[in-house]
Amino acid sequence: MTAAEGTDASVLAGAVVASSVGLCVVGLFALPDATLGITGATLIPLLLGAAGFLVMMLFVDPVITPKQRPTRDEIHVWLSKTVVYRLPVTEIPVLSCLVIAFAGQERGALLTGLLGTLVLATVWWPGEQYFNAMRRRLQPLSADGLLDELLTAANGRLKLRTR
Repeated sequence: MTAAEGTDASVLAGAVVASSVGLCVVGLFALPDATLGITGATLIPLLLGAAGFLVMMLFVDPVITPKQRPTRDEIHVWLSKTVVYRLPVTEIPVLSCLVIAFAGQERGALLTGLLGTLVLATVWWPGEQYFNAMRRRLQPLSADGLLDELLTAANGRLKLRTR
């Protein structure tokens, strides 16, 4: 099979963030008479976001991180998988806040859910901070130079790739 490059990872991450903001705005307009207070239930999206972050960092990332020195193409696929696996976790706070907001008639949950999603998107944005974190994971394998070559060839942009 030939290797096909797809969507720019930053564009996809931007679409996820934009959809999160859009969902919260729709929720705010759909619940005009609901309270905007902060209760225990409004903190649930933040807790779910923190739990998703911990699951990704402690369980998923170590499993998909290469164990042996990868090739440049394998690094490209690994980076793509990491981005794609993190995007649904980024949406967990905003999706849970919608459920809580509509079930409990609380607008405050929408704001905490949006905050949780924006924090996760900021930490995991496929930019320089993300590439530096991935470079540190490749250093024990002496493969961080391959990541630099990949990013130099792609002008610092990550195009998602599956094979």
